[in-house]
Amino acid sequence: MNGQGEVTDRWVGYGGPEAWAKAVEMAKADPRTITAKRAAFDREPNAHLAECLANDAAAEFDYQGAVKFYRQARGLDPDRAGYFTEQILTNMYYGSRSKAFTFDEVATEADLALAQPDVTRDQKEELAAMISGMARAMDAPEKAVPYIKAALAEDIGDAEPSETRLSLMVENALLVEHDTDKAVKLRKQLLPDGWQDDPDQLNSFAWWCFQNGVNLDEAEKLALHGAEIADDDATRANILDTAAEISAALGKPDDAVAHAKRAAELDPDKDYFQQQVERFTREASGGKP
Repeated sequence: MNGQGEVTDRWVGYGGPEAWAKAVEMAKADPRTITAKRAAFDREPNAHLAECLANDAAAEFDYQGAVKFYRQARGLDPDRAGYFTEQILTNMYYGSRSKAFTFDEVATEADLALAQPDVTRDQKEELAAMISGMARAMDAPEKAVPYIKAALAEDIGDAEPSETRLSLMVENALLVEHDTDKAVKLRKQLLPDGWQDDPDQLNSFAWWCFQNGVNLDEAEKLALHGAEIADDDATRANILDTAAEISAALGKPDDAVAHAKRAAELDPDKDYFQQQVERFTREASGGKP
């Protein structure tokens, strides 16, 4: 901001020392206020102003506004199309959480990114991971399959897969190969050393199994072990809630009720756990009140 406290530039993220220094230098080079920049852009659009206004919109969580200005910047500066497309996708990803964009809108931009002649394998993997997360959030994980396939098409030989690539391999095993045993094995590779004795990691893995409907017998045991070794009642209650969901999915309603009741006892101030008790009790009685 300037000496009068008026905002002259704004952006989200650090990006490392070089990116930060570049952003600061760009901000110093044009000390006009955001209001003045917007007026100047209306009179005579250029890519620099479009990018400034896009960054400002993103900082306000106005993802639709950010996408609009980044698209204008891309049209005004085709040489940086790849960068602007990446920014568009990032804002679409966050905006999709509040349903500001549909999957098809994001897919259109993702296809543009994949079509860039200089797109790297790492970029394909990051893009596929973003699309996969979005598709799962929309309860349509199968929509990510083309992007997962594209990201994994390039052979990496004997190199160790990155964490991003390994997570895509998990999704590929589930959605493309329909090999649940392989998916579980790969998912365990993403866990840190000592995860078997870490309540949070046990809960995370058990919940993943529940969400995907795989490996439920082991998941139930792991969740109960996590609850047993948890350091505090709140953590123990959360893990027991996971165990309750898994027990219900395994067709063991009485166990689900017992786990839910124990969670409610451990964390009585959390209404959610009491709601879970009522839900599992109702399900155990065949839906009768």
